Amino acid sequence: MSSVIYSRMRRSYRGSGPSGLWDSIPDLALWVEPSYAPSITLDGSTVAAVAGRDKAGNGLSQTDTSKQLSLTGVVGSTQALLPEQAAFYHHHMVIDTPVSYPTNDFTMIVAVGTGTMSSTQYVIGGPVGGLGIRINTNGSVQVLRIGQLVLATAPAGSVVANTDYIIAVRGTYNSAEVIINGTVLHTNNYSTALTSTTSIVGGYYNGSTAVDRFRGAVGTIGIYTRRLSDQELDIAAGIAAATHSITWSRLSPLIGFGPGFGSGFS
Repeated sequence: MSSVIYSRMRRSYRGSGPSGLWDSIPDLALWVEPSYAPSITLDGSTVAAVAGRDKAGNGLSQTDTSKQLSLTGVVGSTQALLPEQAAFYHHHMVIDTPVSYPTNDFTMIVAVGTGTMSSTQYVIGGPVGGLGIRINTNGSVQVLRIGQLVLATAPAGSVVANTDYIIAVRGTYNSAEVIINGTVLHTNNYSTALTSTTSIVGGYYNGSTAVDRFRGAVGTIGIYTRRLSDQELDIAAGIAAATHSITWSRLSPLIGFGPGFGSGFS
C-alpha cells in the first residue's frame, strides 16, 4: 500500500467516525484520540469526557471537577489528553467500561510525554490485581499486575524526562514484554494471572483513591484484550506514532505495505 493511499485512509478514520485500521484489528477494548475534538465533552473549560473512537463504544470520563483536565498539553505535535502537571498532580480520567482480560492476553499502546519524572508514576492502571504501566524515576518502564508482580521491566534509562514516546506492552498468560518506539526492551516469562481490570488513565487505585498520578502528558491510547502480532502492533502503534509525529520502528515487514507507510514508521 502506498503512503498516498495510507494518508487517504488515515484522513478518513480521523474525520468520519469510529473506524480505521486500528479498529479492524480484533479484540479492541478502547481507542481514544484526544486530538479528535468532536470526541471531547467540556465542563466549562475542563474535560468531562472523551468518547472512544472504536466499535466497543468505550471512553473516558471524570465527573469530579477537582480532577478534570484542561486541554493545554501536547504529545509530540498533537493535543494531549492529560496535560503535563507541573505542580501537584491530581488529575486523571476513568475508563467508562474497565478493561478485563478473559484469557490474560493483552496489548496496550500509549503516546506519552514524560514530563519531570520526579516520582514513580502510573501512566495507566487500575485496582490491585489489574494491569498497568509504570514509569520510574530512573527511566525504567514496567508492565505489572498492580500491587502484586512486575511482569516485565525495560531497563533504567529507557525513557528520559521531557521526551515523547510510544510505549507498548503486550503479553499472554505466561509472558510479557515492554516495547518503546518499536524496540523490544524486555521480555519476561511470568504468569500474568490478572485478577482485576485496567480502569484509570494517569494513576492507579489504592483502595478507592487514585494515586501515583502521571506528571507527564498522555495522548492516544489503545487497549486490546489479546497479544497483537508484530504486524498488528506495527499498524496500531504506527498510527498512534503518526498522529503525534513520533517515529515507530517496525517490528516486522508489513506485507503489502510499501516503505512509505505513514509518517509514524521507519
